Amino acid sequence: MGFIHAIKIWLDHNNFQILLGYISLSILSAAKINKLPVRSSRRTRKIGVNVLVKDFE
Repeated sequence: MGFIHAIKIWLDHNNFQILLGYISLSILSAAKINKLPVRSSRRTRKIGVNVLVKDFE
């Protein structure tokens, strides 16, 4: 759900920093709920950003 919201923000504002901010918040929230290590959280965030950026190219 967080990713869908991030894409909506991207489309509304066309601002990459806003998109990254929403992705980061979504990933970190999920990591907190699942009690993932910070290392995994960073890796997941990087993958998520790369996938979304690729979609927009």
